[in-house]
Amino acid sequence: MASKPINFCHLTIYAPSPICIQTVCVGTAASMASLILPGGEITKRLAFPHGRVMIHQPASSFYRVTAYYGIDESNQIQLIRRDVANLYVEITGNFFWKIYKDMHRDTFMSAKDAQAHGIVDMVGCEGIIGKKTQVLH
Repeated sequence: MASKPINFCHLTIYAPSPICIQTVCVGTAASMASLILPGGEITKRLAFPHGRVMIHQPASSFYRVTAYYGIDESNQIQLIRRDVANLYVEITGNFFWKIYKDMHRDTFMSAKDAQAHGIVDMVGCEGIIGKKTQVLH
């Protein structure tokens, strides 16, 4: 069996080919989980109807550092925020300004909102529990 490179968030994973990664949000996908969730194969990104997704900007604790290190850390956080926003743009197809604005504060989304945002493709539980159930579109 040949290996196929999978590129996700500028990280290349070599896995047996053919491979199809399905991501599922069962409860809450927050922080890094909300970035991994849309990394599944297009049309294989699912959220259960009761699932929630939360995106936010990177955080740091500036209160215990000197002024010089605080400025440097602040600059690094801004670079990380830009990079994370660009990853969301690449994965979801949304505009940069929309992602950047949504990341400014904690943005909580229902499964349907996450679908509209491009983080998941489907809301429902078809094929997950072994029975065919309705997928909400």
